[in-house]
Parts: sequence; C-alpha cells; structure tokens
Amino acid sequence: TSAPAQGGGRPQVAADVAAAAAGAMETLSARRQCRRWGASAILRDAALIVLVLHIGEVRGAEALSVTGLMRRTKAFLEKQPPATPAAGAGAAAAAAVPKQRREGPAGLFPAERAAGPLSQMSFSWLNPLFTTGNSRYLEADDLWAFSPNETAEARHSRFQPLFDEEVARLQASKAGAAGPEGGNGTALAVEQALPATKAGLFGKKGAAEPGATFLTSPLFRALLRAHKGSLVLSGVLRLANTLIQFLPPLLLGRLL
Repeated sequence: TSAPAQGGGRPQVAADVAAAAAGAMETLSARRQCRRWGASAILRDAALIVLVLHIGEVRGAEALSVTGLMRRTKAFLEKQPPATPAAGAGAAAAAAVPKQRREGPAGLFPAERAAGPLSQMSFSWLNPLFTTGNSRYLEADDLWAFSPNETAEARHSRFQPLFDEEVARLQASKAGAAGPEGGNGTALAVEQALPATKAGLFGKKGAAEPGATFLTSPLFRALLRAHKGSLVLSGVLRLANTLIQFLPPLLLGRLL
C-alpha cells in the first residue's frame, strides 16, 4: 500500500520543483530588469498603475452610488399619487404668493438684536440658520430680513438731505467763482462733491483748488454726519483694542 502512495507523490513533488524553478526565474528576471531599467523607474510605474486602478475603483463606486440614487428617486416618484388639477391649481396659487421673510424673536427682524452679549460674541444666534442649512439648501426666504432702519430706502432718506445740504453750503461759498449766471447747478454739485485732483475729477486738466481736500468734501461730511454714531463707537472699540494690545507689555517693562 505504501508503494502507490509514494508513486502518487512524485508528480506533486515534480510540480513543486517546477513551480519553485519558475519563481526563481521570475525573480532573476525581475532583478535583471531592476539592474537594467533602475528600481526607481519600476517603482514609479508600479505606483502609477496602482493609482490608475484606485481612481477607476473610486469612479466606479461613484457611478454606482449615483445610479442607485437615481433609481431610488425614480421609485419614490412612481409611488406618489398623481396630483389632481384642483390640487395643482392650489399649489400654483400658493407658489405665486410671495413669501414673507421671517422675523426674529419678539418681533425683531434680525435675531442678533434679541441675542445677549455672549450669544453675539459666539454667534450662537445663527444656530437655527445653520441647522436649516444643514438639512437642506437655504433659500432667500430663510434669511433674516433687514430692520426698517437698515433698508436702502431708510439709508437714502437719511443721507440724501445731508448731502444736499453740504452741496448747497459749498455752492453758496463758491457762488462768486461760478459766475453771475450760476452755471449748471447739477453738474456743479456733482463736480464739487469730491475734491479736484491734478487731472480734475472727470479728466479735466487743471490744478487742484487750494484748500480742497477729501475731509472738506460734501460727500465725506455727509457720510460723517449720517453715520457719526456708529463711526464713533467703532473708533472707541478700536482704540480700546489697541490699548489692550500695547499697554500690558509697556507696563510689564516698567515693572521689571
């Protein structure tokens, strides 16, 4: 019984020897290729092949996911009951009515107005908006509406009278230079809104008028008068920030 077993094992041994010889030849051939072409070039080509295979795998997975999403969407839409004409007309009428932008708490338009100091510093009053944006795409109706005194109409109604007053004051001070006829009042008002430069405000050649600076222009004076409260507050906060940054090192240097 042992002789057939030994005879049956000889082909397996021969196959193992042949496989080992083939592996040795492949290893020797690979070594020769490395010596001939260089190991760096072979590694670069191998890395490129692996990268191409990885990109193909990722692209295939993306295509499968998109295809699955389209199939699920199609199946969901097919399960929905068809809309009746009355329902469709009602939906169209509801869509035609413009939506009102939401107001903040306690009837205030921006939620920042009702937020406390810590909420304003950490911007936590924006969390409801962030939550909505995380669940779906934001629309114009999801944004906070401006308060009445922050709209363009309110800003214009506050700035334009001050600007006209400053322009009229400048025209009155330069009435002699404009001539007895007075010239074109609108063009003069626009031209004198900003100080003239060397080449003129509108490309006209001529020297700058003496004493004409941006600080004395009607535009700057009107902007300063219209927003002096917020400008003064911003300046005070900026000064406090600068003092907080520079005073501690100076005091520490004095103490040491």
